[in-house]
Amino acid sequence: MRTLRMVAAATLILGLGATQALATSVTEQSVEIDGSFTFQHTSIDIDDFGDFGVTVFNVNALLGYFFNPRVELLGGLLIENESFDDFNTSALGLKVVGRYHFPVTGNVLPYAGLGMGFISHGGDGDNDEFEFLFPEIAGGIRFPFREVASVNVEVGYRHSSNPAGIDDSSGNEFYIGAGFSLFLRGGFTQ
Repeated sequence: MRTLRMVAAATLILGLGATQALATSVTEQSVEIDGSFTFQHTSIDIDDFGDFGVTVFNVNALLGYFFNPRVELLGGLLIENESFDDFNTSALGLKVVGRYHFPVTGNVLPYAGLGMGFISHGGDGDNDEFEFLFPEIAGGIRFPFREVASVNVEVGYRHSSNPAGIDDSSGNEFYIGAGFSLFLRGGFTQ
């Protein structure tokens, strides 16, 4: 948890310190690479099974396209690692996210997103079920620097069917994340 707080503080400091361009929107038809890391931890107490903790780390590698300065569609790869005390499982999946970037003035760009995806489980367990993620609802802030890059922070919620590949189960997950965006075409504008 201490490491997560340090990463969040460093991201915020870098994001605030690096905002040299006063970006209020993104140019139409911009293309970006969006990389992020999310973390969540849950402590669970089940009457007949006792206490245990679940920790989930996700790495997202997405490619995004701006239809206009406010609306973006992203799609790409999702890598997940779940730890249940002594048990570990890794998974690979795909997801798609739509984002709306709010019109603002200043050097930050807030957004809201709605997404969905699936994960195919493997690793140490025998679970081979697909995990379906819908909806994934998130809100975040971009801290642009230069015209072609930003540091991003995000909080979100996702509903999971068959979490960890366990058939006929469901779960609700809340997460915090940090990442970056690098524009291949277009970028931030005032």
